[in-house]
Amino acid sequence: MSDEPKPQFNAYLDKLRERAKKSHVHSRHQMIGLMIADTLSDQKHKALYIKMARDESGEKMLYLAKSIAENSKVENKGAYFMRMWQLENKSHPIKNNKTKVVSKKKSSLSSSTKKSAKKKSITKNATRNDKKSG
Repeated sequence: MSDEPKPQFNAYLDKLRERAKKSHVHSRHQMIGLMIADTLSDQKHKALYIKMARDESGEKMLYLAKSIAENSKVENKGAYFMRMWQLENKSHPIKNNKTKVVSKKKSSLSSSTKKSAKKKSITKNATRNDKKSG
């Protein structure tokens, strides 16, 4: 056998190389997420930035990323961006207000309503017992 790859395999590799040159960005949030990753020099977390841009305000995230990238004192721009984004969203009352499970009171009836309901159940039981015995 020869070490030379087959011509079909070479054609397939050429086709893959051509496909790799084309952009695979199909929506706005993908583009914004990739721009954030480029801005922060954090290609490792580009999928995270794309997901965040889909779920959150992408333009606002990009603005924050650009302002962080301009700061030369920040060593880990990706981590700093995530912390700033977390702090910014924590103070936002609507986004952070998830539905909370509130313990319900056992009964929301007033005491007078409870008494009348108890009287009704006693009267029903008494009439049932009268019918059984009679």
